[in-house]
Amino acid sequence: MKLSDKLSLYEVIVSFGIFIAIAVIVELYAVKNESRQAEDITRLLQSELVGTIDTRLYSVEQNVRRSVKELQKETTEEIKSSASESLGILVDSDSIISGCGIVMVPERMSQGKEWMEYMRHEGDGVHTMQLGDTDYRYTRQQWYTAALDSNSGIWSEPYFDEGAGDCLMVTFACPVRNEAGEIFCVVTADVAVSYLDEQLNRLIPYPESYAFILTKQGKFLEGYPMSPYREEDRGKSKRLNLPAISKSLQEGETSIFLGRDFICTFTPVENINLVLCTASPLTSVTQVTSRIRLPLLIILVLGFAILIFLLRATLRRALRPLNGLTDAATRIGSGDFDTPIPPAPEYSDLDNLSRAMTDMRDSINRYIVQIEESTRAREHMETQLRIARDIQRSLLPPGDASFKREGTLLSLAAYQESAMEVGGDLYDYVESAGRLYFIIADVSGKGIPAALMTSYVKSLFHFAAQQAMAPADIVTRINDNMCADNSTNMFVTMLVGYIDAVSNTMVMANAGHNPAVVCSGDGCRYLDLPAGLPAGVMPGMPYSETACPFAPGDTLFLYTDGMSEAESPQGVLYGQEKLLETVSETMNRLPEPSTAVASLADEVKRYCDNVYADDITMLCISSSATGVSMNLKYDSAEIGTLISGIQLAAQREGWDDGLLNKVMLVAEEAVSNVINYSTPADPEERIEFRLSSDAATEAMTVSDSGPEFNPLVSAPDVDTDLPLEERKVGGLGIFLIRRLSEKVEYSRVDGRNILKIIIQK
Repeated sequence: MKLSDKLSLYEVIVSFGIFIAIAVIVELYAVKNESRQAEDITRLLQSELVGTIDTRLYSVEQNVRRSVKELQKETTEEIKSSASESLGILVDSDSIISGCGIVMVPERMSQGKEWMEYMRHEGDGVHTMQLGDTDYRYTRQQWYTAALDSNSGIWSEPYFDEGAGDCLMVTFACPVRNEAGEIFCVVTADVAVSYLDEQLNRLIPYPESYAFILTKQGKFLEGYPMSPYREEDRGKSKRLNLPAISKSLQEGETSIFLGRDFICTFTPVENINLVLCTASPLTSVTQVTSRIRLPLLIILVLGFAILIFLLRATLRRALRPLNGLTDAATRIGSGDFDTPIPPAPEYSDLDNLSRAMTDMRDSINRYIVQIEESTRAREHMETQLRIARDIQRSLLPPGDASFKREGTLLSLAAYQESAMEVGGDLYDYVESAGRLYFIIADVSGKGIPAALMTSYVKSLFHFAAQQAMAPADIVTRINDNMCADNSTNMFVTMLVGYIDAVSNTMVMANAGHNPAVVCSGDGCRYLDLPAGLPAGVMPGMPYSETACPFAPGDTLFLYTDGMSEAESPQGVLYGQEKLLETVSETMNRLPEPSTAVASLADEVKRYCDNVYADDITMLCISSSATGVSMNLKYDSAEIGTLISGIQLAAQREGWDDGLLNKVMLVAEEAVSNVINYSTPADPEERIEFRLSSDAATEAMTVSDSGPEFNPLVSAPDVDTDLPLEERKVGGLGIFLIRRLSEKVEYSRVDGRNILKIIIQK
């Protein structure tokens, strides 16, 4: 198909769509506008009627309250003797009152019997009835019970008053109190719903409209000019879909389109829990739109036909010179970049297009040559960087390790993330002469030169550590070797030291590196070390070293400045203060180095949104006696941390699978019971979990600060012989712990619940 034909087809489709859209929009706007106008008119009529009804009902309330004020001054006997006179005044006070009554509270009567005098309109006169001690039990009526709970009167729900008013009505009931404030009498005034039915003709905005009275629960009471209960109106009821109107009212809608036939609008009469509804046929509402629909359609069709004819003629004439350029573009698109470009009429847009296509063809040929050359160079560089990255990672020791010596366990975990393919950070450790030597270093710069320097520093460190040199001497040797041949003027900041698990001491030397963090029972702090110059700056530079205690329970955390200087997306540095707070919180919650380092790495990733400005390296070493020690939050997610800690202890101690499963099951049940059923006074409190071992047993301690609770006494007994559906709820956790344990004890010490469990190996 030619380009001109395609453009013509596209323009026909677009034009057709535009005309259809215009017709639809005009139709929808007209219908919507007329529907909104009909809704506004209906609401205005309903609001006026509701205002009238509210005024009349308010008048009824005031008349009843006046009667109540008079009766408050009288005794029970006086009220009974003058009841007819009081009711006559009340029933004549307002024409909409169909009946009224005075009701005595049986509990306030001398004999505790019911007594009620009721007066209602009958024809042109009134009829008085005594309803006490009859089949009419007014104490069961909703208006009576509601009045006893109100202060100044209340309207009842619509109801059929059989035996008194004998019609569908609503009742305003107001209590009468004596000087002691006790209710001894209730005065009522009834308004027949038929009064509202007489007003429904005022809610007819269109000749074909219908008006209804419903309860707020969607029950139909009256209708005009159609009743939903008359046999002759059944067909109209089906057309109106009365159940849909009722459902919409219950769902709180104030106006609805009922199918495609009617618009329904609701307005509540608040005092008496009734709703006025008007349903108007859509055909009556949209009469204006229906009259203009055919002329508008004819105009749109004629305009569309004329537009298509003009567009077709114009496009055929204007696009004829494009055929040659189109063919040339097709051949260029298929890969023939030597295709000649046909000439076009001079000084026209097509002439500019012809020259542009010529330039494009020549540019593509040049760009292809450049792409081939740059692709080869990039692939070569990527290959070199990939090899360098693999080599650098292979030189690093494992990120998790442990060293056990004479009952003390040194656990080590490391993490490294480079900002580029290769980085300038280094961590390493060597066990030599009964000591654990370690180093963390940060080479100035990034990329391959920094990576090569880290390899050089690593080899110097390994050689010196294997000779059991002092940390200060190791830094001095690295500095002197770097200064001897450092034409690139690169330098390295580093922390070098060793931990002696026998003497529980740590010795460390600093060469311009970030301060180390040491965590012990007193919390976490920065270690105050003399800061020497970075290695590689000045030959012969003397370095000092510092010795400090490092007993079981202590943790050392080393890092590079990529962590403390990590930036948020808003450009805010992580900072030394925040780093210390985060490390302190993490070590308190996750004392195992591997889980602590993983948590800290995730924290830094979240802070900088996974965009690293510098290499990040962390090294964490903790000293501990054999066993597990954790402080857990009151959160079921901590169970995973607990299980991980026990699995690490099992791996270190060489447990068999049976002992591991038994310890994990008992620990999980004990800690889960605390998380689920104990509530600490302070949300920051933690659950203390300790696990220690000897030759024959594993001793487990679970401590919490919740209210005193002895599960060994309070937990219900579990009878495993009973069927599952007959057993008492609870107690299975403690039952399981007792079955798997050698000994279980509970104590309350210093405001904490302490559960001690002994498990036989």
